[in-house]
Amino acid sequence: MAQRVENECAYCGEELELETGIIGQDWKLYCSTDCSDSGERLSRREMEQLMRVAIPSRHYVSLDQSA
Repeated sequence: MAQRVENECAYCGEELELETGIIGQDWKLYCSTDCSDSGERLSRREMEQLMRVAIPSRHYVSLDQSA
């Protein structure tokens, strides 16, 4: 979901007028409510995957014990 230009839907890539766009809960610009729903679901899934990898590597108890 990389945004290439300012006036492009973050989900489908359709070019749109900034006045007609929808700002999603993930602060991205979408062209319709369907794209907004799909894009927000995708953003949520990406964040969950990122957090699954990031959180276990920050286990402070094991870092304190090895010091």
